[in-house]
Amino acid sequence: MCEVAEWYSYTEPTANKPHACCECSAHIEVGEKHFHGKGRWHGDFLTFRQHTTCREACELIRDHFNHDECLGFGGLEAFFADMKWPKHLRKQELAFRAESEHYRRLRSLMARIKRRERAIWPAPYS
Repeated sequence: MCEVAEWYSYTEPTANKPHACCECSAHIEVGEKHFHGKGRWHGDFLTFRQHTTCREACELIRDHFNHDECLGFGGLEAFFADMKWPKHLRKQELAFRAESEHYRRLRSLMARIKRRERAIWPAPYS
């Protein structure tokens, strides 16, 4: 669940230096277009940057899976974890979601995000 900011603005700049994505922790590379949000929550000024893929996943979740409730910045990973083991859903609901166009799009975005995450965290040696 996201909290309402006292004030909030965003831009979609092109990175002139590397930044970390608040959702997947991978770098936003120089020259990459991304989402940059800033605002004030509970008296604290905060800024957040997201890859366009991560932002698209957050918007898809808000619009089709979370009853029009946005995810707080940095909440994408927790939502993905809940989708893997949805304890509160019945089997019929899971079957419907697995066949839905929006669910397939979200799974595709998740795969792209996870692939980028794995690229920054190499697998341990066996």
